[in-house]
Order: sequence, then structure tokens, then C-alpha cells
Amino acid sequence: LQTDLLNGNNIKEKEFVHELKELEKESVQMEARVADIKAAKKQILDEILEVERQMLLWEKKIQLEKETQAALHNSDEAKDIKGMEKEIHRMRHRLESLKRDQEKMVREMEYAIHKREDIAVKYKNTNGSGTGSQGH
Repeated sequence: LQTDLLNGNNIKEKEFVHELKELEKESVQMEARVADIKAAKKQILDEILEVERQMLLWEKKIQLEKETQAALHNSDEAKDIKGMEKEIHRMRHRLESLKRDQEKMVREMEYAIHKREDIAVKYKNTNGSGTGSQGH
């Protein structure tokens, strides 16, 4: 009976030692996971801080732009700027029209030059055949 108890105790002890080793292994794995999660948390917090900093910068820029627009909108300069923008628009349309006219004139000039060359070739051929034998 005592041998059976000793054997039973030894078996239980080995089971407990094995279970304890398994739990220690799990504990190490959990600690590693906790460390990884803490690192990820720190990185996310850093990213959040950076995003908040960027948001503040953008808010300042937006506010400055609103103030600038308000100042320009309410001043006489705004009227001048609007007038200049309209004048620039008109000038662009005029430039496009002039470019079209220029292209048309270039085409007409090229046509006239080709026509003149054709006439010159015809004249040369009619004069060239009659005077070609007399020159020699």
C-alpha cells in the first residue's frame, strides 16, 4: 500500500511539474504578447499625437485663410481683384481668338506661297522649253 502511495505521489508530482512547466511556458508567451501590445500601444499613441499636431496646424492654416478671405472680401482691393480676374479672363479669350486668326493667316500665306510656286513652275516650264534651245 505504501509503495502504491509513493508511486501515486511520484506520478502526481511529475504531472504537477509538467503542468507547472506548461504554465510557465504560457506565462512567458503571455509576457511577450503583453510587451508587443505595449509597444504597439506606444506607437499608436505617438501616431495620434502626430495626427493631433497636424490637425492643429491645419486648423491654424484654415483660420488664417478665412481671415485673409474676409479681409479681401470686405475691402476695395477685393473689387480690384475681381475686376482684374475678369480682365484676365477677357484677355485669355482675346489671345485664343488672335491665335486662331494667326493660324488662319499662316494657312492662307502657305496656300498663297504654294500657289505662287505652282505659277512660277508653270511659267518656267513654258519659258524654259522655248528659251532652253536658244540659250545654247
